[in-house]
Amino acid sequence: MTIVLPDENIAPHVEAKVIEKTNLTDVVVRIRLHCKQPFDYLSGQFIHIQADNDASLIRSYSLASQPVADSFLEIHVSRVPQGKMSNWLHDGLAIGQEISISGPFGDCYYSAGDQQNGLLLLATGTGLAPLWGVLHDALEKRHAGPIHLFHGGCSLSDLYLVDELRDLAAKHDNFNYSPCLDGAGAETDCDYALLGRVQDQALKLYPDLKGWQVYLCGNPAMVEEAKRKVFMAGAELGDIHADPFVAVP
Repeated sequence: MTIVLPDENIAPHVEAKVIEKTNLTDVVVRIRLHCKQPFDYLSGQFIHIQADNDASLIRSYSLASQPVADSFLEIHVSRVPQGKMSNWLHDGLAIGQEISISGPFGDCYYSAGDQQNGLLLLATGTGLAPLWGVLHDALEKRHAGPIHLFHGGCSLSDLYLVDELRDLAAKHDNFNYSPCLDGAGAETDCDYALLGRVQDQALKLYPDLKGWQVYLCGNPAMVEEAKRKVFMAGAELGDIHADPFVAVP
């Protein structure tokens, strides 16, 4: 018997057609893809996307869609200055075009476990995408414990799906949503966002995280600091799920 570790590079490639492109903000576009063949995944996992006619240009994007409820794959792409892939996805990729994807990868997905336990979701930027999927999966499976999503940015233009998340919070008694602003561009007169970093605001409200499931997605510095702080606050290492987003040209 031979035992080998899984290799992401040998994941099968699937052709997917672009069926929708929607600008969520000036810098974030939502792209929905339809796969020609079945594509099994869990909400919150990520895929690799290969740029058209360039086998060397491959980037990873988390899935915001849900495998049962949605007939498409959904990604959120933030435009990166000088970013070859992000600018191509924003400007070059057309509806009806086919692209090559592979996956899924990652373990940042909802695990039912004890449905009475709390779920703490921390995201910055398009780190919201996988947590959008995790959140909807948890609500769909009737998670009974408290769920709180903190989404951070430097200014109001960095936040998106605000109305949709506020509507979800109004419909579900156990779900709370807290947008956070931290940076020189933070609007001090905003009447609905907390001022400060997501990890600081979350731990201020939840200083004891024993028994909680914690999901961290977005800026690598935030993810690493938050991972350390939520562990110190009582979260077990096995209950901390993290996907740092690294901006690659």
